[in-house]
Amino acid sequence: MRKSSRLARFWLRRSLRFWLTAGMVLAISPLSVSALAGYILYRDHVVQPLVEDAMRQRSLLQPLQDLQLDLWSLSESINDYVVDGQARHEDEYHAEVEAIGADLLALARAAGDNAEEAVILRQAHADWNLVAEQAAAVLAQGGVVADESLRLPVAAFEKDLGVLAQDIETFHALLRQDSDDALNEALTNLERSEEIALIAFVLSLIFVFLGVVVINRSLVTSMNQLTAAAARLAAGDRSQHIQIQIPAELVNVATAFNAMTDQIHEQERALAHLAQTDGLTGLFNRREFDRMLAEEVRRSERFGTPVSLIMIDIDNFKAFNDDHGHQGGDEALRIVAETLQRCVRGTDKAFRFGGEELAVIMTASDPASSQRLAERIREAVAGQSIPLSSDTSAQATAHVTVSLGVATAPDCAQGSEELLRAADDALYLSKKNGRNRVAAAPPKAPQTIA
Repeated sequence: MRKSSRLARFWLRRSLRFWLTAGMVLAISPLSVSALAGYILYRDHVVQPLVEDAMRQRSLLQPLQDLQLDLWSLSESINDYVVDGQARHEDEYHAEVEAIGADLLALARAAGDNAEEAVILRQAHADWNLVAEQAAAVLAQGGVVADESLRLPVAAFEKDLGVLAQDIETFHALLRQDSDDALNEALTNLERSEEIALIAFVLSLIFVFLGVVVINRSLVTSMNQLTAAAARLAAGDRSQHIQIQIPAELVNVATAFNAMTDQIHEQERALAHLAQTDGLTGLFNRREFDRMLAEEVRRSERFGTPVSLIMIDIDNFKAFNDDHGHQGGDEALRIVAETLQRCVRGTDKAFRFGGEELAVIMTASDPASSQRLAERIREAVAGQSIPLSSDTSAQATAHVTVSLGVATAPDCAQGSEELLRAADDALYLSKKNGRNRVAAAPPKAPQTIA
């Protein structure tokens, strides 16, 4: 009894690494062993015999094919000699004799110590000697086919050549039989390999099941909690924490997971704010401007409502920076941004476009309304004091003015890029005409159809 309780405590104290290792060993070892054994069996008894047979067939078939072609050329040279009696055919004959001798030698080397092939090749070599003798007899007679003295040597030559061709065909048939035997043996081994692989696969499944049982029995509850928590985190839920009691490693994982969830929640809020706003002024940044302008223009085109864009530039801002320093310039930007936020409607969006340029997107706003808002912004900024010193006893202030350009879609432009260009052109006109004023983009001329 004491021994069994001691054994139970031993298993309960095992770590997560132990249970994972035990389960993976049970699951993977049979698969690895069966895979290795199957590979060796398949390689040694199926693939390698087929490869060796294919290489041997290739080494025999090439000289065999060359021999057949050279015998055909020899027959053609002898028959051409019989027809026209030209001496050049003798040269062709001698060349073919050398080639055929080389082919027979190559076949003998490729055949090696195969007894059946050696017997056929010896017979073929003997028949070749007879063919060569008959061919030499034909060439020794001279003349053309009308000469009766050539008929018997030519007939004997053709007969012996046919016998030699039969030898070659017998050799070819033997090669085919050897190839068929090798293929049948490989197929038999393949079937045996499949049977062994099936048995190994069944055994592997059994051990995999046992490994899964070991892992599940030790981890299933805690892992299910972790999985559910991860799913909630992926779905965007950052509010729930997970509670795990065993094993100790997963308790640590759960603690770290909860801390990570809290940190992600905070970082997401901070990143979302940074991604959308300008750090100095608190207005939306240029990236949000591009996105919102395109979105509002699409909505305007879809529902047929106007959308206006006001481009704002602080006048002589470089000179202001030179006179009051960059800190004074930053303060001016903050004050102008705060003034802008107070002037716009709740549905309007204010942006820092870049540098000293600001912008306002007005939804459902016609040209007259947008121009009135632009004028209100201009007056408010001009009347706003900008503190330049932190010394409250002698507070120094300054003033800035702004130039504004207003454009409305679809009256002045079509599409977000054209609307931005129209408002920018109007801003340029405002600055050109003396600054501290509002200029509106003219309506587009109606298109005429020719």
